[in-house]
Amino acid sequence: MNKYSCEEILNAFRNSNSKILKNIYKIHYPMIRKLVISYKGNINEIEDLLGDALIAFLVKLEQDKEFKLTCSFSTFIYSICRNLLEYKLRHKNLYSEKLYDTNTFGENIIDDYDIDLFINDSKKYRLYLYHFSKITELCQKIIQMFLDKMSIAEIAVTTGVTENSAKQRNYNCKNKLVAKIMNDPEFEEIAHYY
Repeated sequence: MNKYSCEEILNAFRNSNSKILKNIYKIHYPMIRKLVISYKGNINEIEDLLGDALIAFLVKLEQDKEFKLTCSFSTFIYSICRNLLEYKLRHKNLYSEKLYDTNTFGENIIDDYDIDLFINDSKKYRLYLYHFSKITELCQKIIQMFLDKMSIAEIAVTTGVTENSAKQRNYNCKNKLVAKIMNDPEFEEIAHYY
């Protein structure tokens, strides 16, 4: 199995290179399996945990186009997974103290606060995606055009309506999405995490 440089990994995420991404998943699975076992976690959580860590990494790349890794990708993913696991265990009241396994991957390079932000951002992103998929296709299209920085005039032309109608639809669609997200019980947990 190939090892990839940080630059190759960043490019794979930015360009959606599924071959490299699948290999990245396979390469890191045994490491995360060992981590979960060391915390006496559920083996069934490994895939979700690794998936959440990769989503958190993807969210970070989306937020910061100039993002560069300051440690190895393995260390980064391990740290995110460890903190996600500790977070889940704390919230299940199965673990009361925070454990640090700094001998396995050297010093604790990534600030725990940053990891908590990644976790929270990942949850926000998943919540957004879930509710985004539940709104009408037209609303999805309008919101996506807005997020792609299209003007109201361009949105109107693309959807075949007047500018006033496009503005009203954009407003209504965003409000529907925000209302769905804010009414989700998981939103309360995310909003009051800090």
